[in-house]
Amino acid sequence: MAFGGTEERLVAPLAGGGFTFSPIRQSPVRIQKVNAAIIVAMPEPSPRPRTWLAVLTALIGPLVLAIGFLTVMDWANRPVSVEEYRNNPSAGQQQSDLNSGIVFLHALAQFAFVAAGAWWTRQRPGVLAAFLLIAVPLSGFVFLVSFIGLIAK
Repeated sequence: MAFGGTEERLVAPLAGGGFTFSPIRQSPVRIQKVNAAIIVAMPEPSPRPRTWLAVLTALIGPLVLAIGFLTVMDWANRPVSVEEYRNNPSAGQQQSDLNSGIVFLHALAQFAFVAAGAWWTRQRPGVLAAFLLIAVPLSGFVFLVSFIGLIAK
Protein backbone atom coordinates (compact mmCIF):
# COMPACT_ATOMS: atom_id res chain seq x y z
CA MET A 1 0.00 0.00 0.00
CA ALA A 2 1.39 3.39 -0.89
CA PHE A 3 0.92 6.20 1.61
CA GLY A 4 2.62 9.56 1.18
CA GLY A 5 5.36 8.14 -1.01
CA THR A 6 6.22 5.26 1.30
CA GLU A 7 5.27 1.64 1.31
CA GLU A 8 4.06 -0.04 4.45
CA ARG A 9 3.70 -3.67 5.31
CA LEU A 10 1.68 -5.48 7.94
CA VAL A 11 4.00 -6.65 10.71
CA ALA A 12 2.21 -8.27 13.66
CA PRO A 13 -1.21 -8.51 15.24
CA LEU A 14 -1.67 -6.70 18.56
CA ALA A 15 -3.24 -8.18 21.67
CA GLY A 16 -6.30 -5.91 21.31
CA GLY A 17 -7.09 -7.23 17.85
CA GLY A 18 -5.41 -4.49 15.76
CA PHE A 19 -2.32 -4.65 13.59
CA THR A 20 0.87 -2.63 13.59
CA PHE A 21 2.38 -1.24 10.43
CA SER A 22 6.07 -0.85 9.87
CA PRO A 23 7.17 1.53 7.13
CA ILE A 24 9.70 0.16 4.70
CA ARG A 25 11.06 3.60 3.98
CA GLN A 26 10.20 6.59 6.18
CA SER A 27 9.69 9.97 4.69
CA PRO A 28 10.77 13.07 6.67
CA VAL A 29 7.55 14.78 5.59
CA ARG A 30 5.45 12.02 7.15
CA ILE A 31 7.41 12.14 10.42
CA GLN A 32 6.91 15.91 10.65
CA LYS A 33 3.18 15.49 10.05
CA VAL A 34 2.94 12.90 12.80
CA ASN A 35 4.90 15.10 15.23
CA ALA A 36 2.67 18.07 14.42
CA ALA A 37 -0.42 15.95 15.00
CA ILE A 38 0.92 14.80 18.38
CA ILE A 39 1.61 18.39 19.44
CA VAL A 40 -1.88 19.48 18.41
CA ALA A 41 -3.50 16.52 20.17
CA MET A 42 -1.65 17.07 23.49
CA PRO A 43 -3.90 18.35 26.26
CA GLU A 44 -3.31 21.71 27.78
CA PRO A 45 -1.07 21.51 30.82
CA SER A 46 -2.90 21.89 34.08
CA PRO A 47 -2.95 25.45 35.34
CA ARG A 48 -0.01 26.08 37.58
CA PRO A 49 -0.25 28.80 40.17
CA ARG A 50 2.09 31.68 39.79
CA THR A 51 4.47 32.29 42.67
CA TRP A 52 3.13 35.74 43.54
CA LEU A 53 -0.45 34.43 43.55
CA ALA A 54 0.42 31.52 45.85
CA VAL A 55 2.30 33.82 48.26
CA LEU A 56 -0.53 36.35 48.27
CA THR A 57 -3.05 33.58 48.93
CA ALA A 58 -0.87 32.24 51.77
CA LEU A 59 -0.79 35.72 53.33
CA ILE A 60 -4.44 36.70 52.92
CA GLY A 61 -6.21 33.33 53.36
CA PRO A 62 -5.56 32.80 57.09
CA LEU A 63 -6.46 36.41 57.85
CA VAL A 64 -9.78 36.12 56.02
CA LEU A 65 -10.54 32.88 57.88
CA ALA A 66 -9.71 34.54 61.22
CA ILE A 67 -11.92 37.54 60.50
CA GLY A 68 -14.75 35.20 59.55
CA PHE A 69 -14.18 33.19 62.74
CA LEU A 70 -14.26 36.29 64.93
CA THR A 71 -17.44 37.49 63.20
CA VAL A 72 -19.22 34.16 63.67
CA MET A 73 -18.06 33.99 67.28
CA ASP A 74 -19.33 37.49 67.93
CA TRP A 75 -22.74 36.65 66.43
CA ALA A 76 -23.03 33.36 68.33
CA ASN A 77 -21.66 34.50 71.67
CA ARG A 78 -24.36 36.21 73.70
CA PRO A 79 -24.51 36.74 77.42
CA VAL A 80 -26.79 34.49 79.45
CA SER A 81 -29.17 36.54 81.58
CA VAL A 82 -30.01 35.66 85.17
CA GLU A 83 -33.62 34.99 84.25
CA GLU A 84 -32.59 32.64 81.43
CA TYR A 85 -30.20 30.87 83.81
CA ARG A 86 -32.98 30.35 86.31
CA ASN A 87 -35.24 28.85 83.62
CA ASN A 88 -32.46 26.77 82.07
CA PRO A 89 -29.49 26.10 84.37
CA SER A 90 -27.49 24.53 81.52
CA ALA A 91 -27.73 27.64 79.28
CA GLY A 92 -24.16 28.67 80.11
CA GLN A 93 -22.87 25.19 79.32
CA GLN A 94 -24.74 25.19 76.01
CA GLN A 95 -23.15 28.52 75.09
CA SER A 96 -19.74 27.17 76.06
CA ASP A 97 -20.26 24.07 73.92
CA LEU A 98 -21.24 26.25 70.97
CA ASN A 99 -18.10 28.35 71.41
CA SER A 100 -15.92 25.24 71.62
CA GLY A 101 -17.47 23.94 68.41
CA ILE A 102 -16.80 27.20 66.61
CA VAL A 103 -13.17 27.20 67.78
CA PHE A 104 -12.78 23.62 66.53
CA LEU A 105 -14.29 24.56 63.15
CA HIS A 106 -11.87 27.50 62.91
CA ALA A 107 -8.90 25.19 63.48
CA LEU A 108 -10.32 22.74 60.94
CA ALA A 109 -10.79 25.54 58.40
CA GLN A 110 -7.19 26.72 58.83
CA PHE A 111 -5.94 23.15 58.35
CA ALA A 112 -8.17 22.64 55.29
CA PHE A 113 -6.84 25.91 53.83
CA VAL A 114 -3.23 24.75 54.18
CA ALA A 115 -4.05 21.29 52.76
CA ALA A 116 -5.95 22.76 49.80
CA GLY A 117 -3.13 25.21 49.11
CA ALA A 118 -0.57 22.41 49.21
CA TRP A 119 -2.67 20.40 46.76
CA TRP A 120 -3.07 23.47 44.52
CA THR A 121 0.68 24.13 44.36
CA ARG A 122 1.81 20.47 44.24
CA GLN A 123 3.14 20.66 40.67
CA ARG A 124 5.72 23.33 41.40
CA PRO A 125 7.98 22.41 44.32
CA GLY A 126 9.36 25.95 44.75
CA VAL A 127 5.88 27.47 44.94
CA LEU A 128 4.75 24.66 47.26
CA ALA A 129 7.64 25.36 49.64
CA ALA A 130 6.95 29.10 49.61
CA PHE A 131 3.25 28.56 50.22
CA LEU A 132 3.80 26.15 53.10
CA LEU A 133 6.56 28.24 54.71
CA ILE A 134 4.21 31.21 54.81
CA ALA A 135 0.79 29.60 55.34
CA VAL A 136 1.61 27.09 58.10
CA PRO A 137 3.15 29.50 60.64
CA LEU A 138 0.75 32.30 59.75
CA SER A 139 -2.30 30.02 60.13
CA GLY A 140 -1.08 28.83 63.51
CA PHE A 141 -0.26 32.34 64.68
CA VAL A 142 -3.59 33.76 63.53
CA PHE A 143 -5.47 30.90 65.20
CA LEU A 144 -3.66 31.42 68.51
CA VAL A 145 -4.03 35.19 68.46
CA SER A 146 -7.75 35.04 67.66
CA PHE A 147 -8.35 32.34 70.28
CA ILE A 148 -6.35 34.12 73.01
CA GLY A 149 -8.02 37.39 72.04
CA LEU A 150 -11.40 35.81 72.69
CA ILE A 151 -10.27 34.48 76.07
CA ALA A 152 -8.95 37.92 77.08
CA LYS A 153 -12.16 39.62 75.90
